[in-house]
Amino acid sequence: MKRQKFLVQWWLALLVFVLLAGCVPVQPPQAATAPMSDIRGLTADVIGTVDFPTSCSAEAQAEFTRGVALLHSFYFPPAISSFESALNLDPTCAMAHWGIAMSRLGIPWSPTPDDAVAAAKVNVEQAVALGGQTEREQAYIDAIAAFYDNADGQAFGERAKAYETAMAQLVQDFPDDTEG
Repeated sequence: MKRQKFLVQWWLALLVFVLLAGCVPVQPPQAATAPMSDIRGLTADVIGTVDFPTSCSAEAQAEFTRGVALLHSFYFPPAISSFESALNLDPTCAMAHWGIAMSRLGIPWSPTPDDAVAAAKVNVEQAVALGGQTEREQAYIDAIAAFYDNADGQAFGERAKAYETAMAQLVQDFPDDTEG
């Protein structure tokens, strides 16, 4: 009986995997490669809106929010640009460093290139050094740090699992957070 249940579960999991595999684009979305000169034309009706409050200054918050919307829309270079703008407006905005590190992940279902990992580790170190101004911000910083901390010695899947575990804790600790 247990063997039959296991086989049914295995075949069901395989079926779900095959069906979902057809949903994954072979190439990154074209929007992700938009020229930097075009990013100001990416309005909320194109990239959507997010509600991700931080302790950053009001001016930096606007750029940070735009960066998160761009990140969610797979516009990684423009997202980095927005997070850098947030840092220019508020150099103490640890979450802007978090945003840059998140953006450097690129397409989430494929390994991050080594040069992007090296650059992101710098942003993670800066975010950790500044520290989150709230427990929620610190949880986000800790989660991305869990992904990049052992980047030299751990496989992508292991690092992704560490990030997943940290994010699961964040969701448990902050159930009303719509970004987690």
